[in-house]
Amino acid sequence: MGKLNPWNHKEDVTHVPVTKLTSLVNDTSALKPIPDKKFYLAMDFNKVDDFHYHDNKYYPLSAINDTLRLFVPQINHVSLILPPSPPLTQLADLDKNLFCNYETVDDRNCTENYCECVYRLHVDLNDVVELVILDEGQTYNANHPMHLHGHKFNVIGMEKLGDTLTLDKVKQLDAEGKLHRNFVDPVFKDTVTIPDGGYTIIRFHANNPGFWFFHCHIEFHVDIGMGLIIHTGNETDLPQVPKNFPRCGNWKYTG
Repeated sequence: MGKLNPWNHKEDVTHVPVTKLTSLVNDTSALKPIPDKKFYLAMDFNKVDDFHYHDNKYYPLSAINDTLRLFVPQINHVSLILPPSPPLTQLADLDKNLFCNYETVDDRNCTENYCECVYRLHVDLNDVVELVILDEGQTYNANHPMHLHGHKFNVIGMEKLGDTLTLDKVKQLDAEGKLHRNFVDPVFKDTVTIPDGGYTIIRFHANNPGFWFFHCHIEFHVDIGMGLIIHTGNETDLPQVPKNFPRCGNWKYTG
């Protein structure tokens, strides 16, 4: 008896990754050789003093017993915080400085310091988007089921390479053509696991304008920051806000 998509196990005759499934849906809209947008997303539990839980002056990670340390589940060393009002209907009300991505926080040295923001990846409407997602596995032998709202995606690649992995190594393997991609009949999903010490590659056709949550489906992980927002389209592509639609900040008690 074999196991489909086993938890953190290399492929063999009894452990079959989801990439071995054949799609029954005839949709190749995301399968052109070169995507319009491509992002590398490195995930792990990082050893930084999240000031919500570990004050770096009074009780930093370095001063706490191992069993009481809270390592931070992040994407590219950044924790997602949610905006104070919905960007789909109140984008103009949000401070642009709330938004970031890995490149825009580069000067904060996020590998040493705790970084948080409304982590946003902006893609154009109808782009083919590729996400190369890896779990570095430096802290725990964990696993992250990643879920995307607003779009279905093809799982075009997946492999567990070892116990640990680095972003630089994945980029090197990709540049050498050593990350296998199936462009013929990859299965569609909206949630997929990322093997610890391995990678998963997904593709989607960004044909649904909006602000879409991409996050780990383990509630504790997403609750403290393992996620990001994919902003599909520009303001003119977004649906119009209905007249008198409720807004954050204008509610008045009438009881």
